[in-house]
Amino acid sequence: MDNKRRIVSEKTGKHLPLNLQAVFMVLATFIITSAAIANPLIQRQDFNGISDFSKLLTFDRLNTSDTLTSIKISLNLQIKGGTLIIDNDGDSSVSGTLKFGISGNVNSTEVNLPSFSGTNVFYSQPFYLDSDVNDVEGDYSPLPPDGMQFTGSNNSDSTFVLVEDTFLNNYIGSGTFNVVVGISPYVNYGDFPDIEYYITNPVKTNGYVEVTYTSIPEPATITLLTFGILAVLKRKRKK
Repeated sequence: MDNKRRIVSEKTGKHLPLNLQAVFMVLATFIITSAAIANPLIQRQDFNGISDFSKLLTFDRLNTSDTLTSIKISLNLQIKGGTLIIDNDGDSSVSGTLKFGISGNVNSTEVNLPSFSGTNVFYSQPFYLDSDVNDVEGDYSPLPPDGMQFTGSNNSDSTFVLVEDTFLNNYIGSGTFNVVVGISPYVNYGDFPDIEYYITNPVKTNGYVEVTYTSIPEPATITLLTFGILAVLKRKRKK
């Protein structure tokens, strides 16, 4: 019989070589460290309004001794309703796809915030407009054959940006910072200069901004956790 010392697995009751203890210890350390890395803190601020409008939102900076590894800033937008009229004042018929909704953005003068480059949420519908039927410029008639009216229903979209590593320190501290959400009307019907449009009922907007901090505990904390699990393993081995 092999005289090598052995340990017993609690789950199976099978005897395992002592050198497998090292594997258990490494695995335990890996699990602890992985759990420490996935340590997100999420803040959310809601807003609503009728375009066009802007809202000031306030968030807490990260006040901790942990090491900040990333910041994700998300923008979520939901739109409802809205009515748009388009009218062709040209001598030729036109056709294309009408897009009607909002354009959203987030800016800040207090922290380095990447550009959202405009987040457009819209309804879309094909259109065909006949040549002008001699209504005057600025009439915005929704009547066919050279005009139409479009009423929106519901739609939503979201996007996010990651703060560059160089600027992470701007978000650390005991205070707060402000961001401004800007919502403006969005209308796109293609490159037809003779089409006029008029918004008779603005789009209603609901949304929120989320700031997600991801951090890891300072090295001393991870070390203490690791020694703690090793001590537990050692006590189990002696039983």
